[in-house]
Amino acid sequence: MEQPIQQRIAALAGAAREVLLPDILLAEDLARVLRITPGAARALIRSGQVPARKIGRRWLVSRAEFLRQLTPPDASSRFGLVPPGGGVGL
Repeated sequence: MEQPIQQRIAALAGAAREVLLPDILLAEDLARVLRITPGAARALIRSGQVPARKIGRRWLVSRAEFLRQLTPPDASSRFGLVPPGGGVGL
């Protein structure tokens, strides 16, 4: 049975961080990292699940934005980072 794409992205998050990725990924690069077809990578981009910009006929994905998306929302608290304002509602 095929894993849902969100589970696949989460499972490959650690590996993606360890691989040397270029600053800008093409849809084909994204497909290799996620182990999906280039068409599936473009579908993820078009659906907004992966942040990207279209320049001419190519989709470009920022490595930094892609890796930021892989970071769990609660990671800042686990690493002891404090949000602006010290985390206290004023």
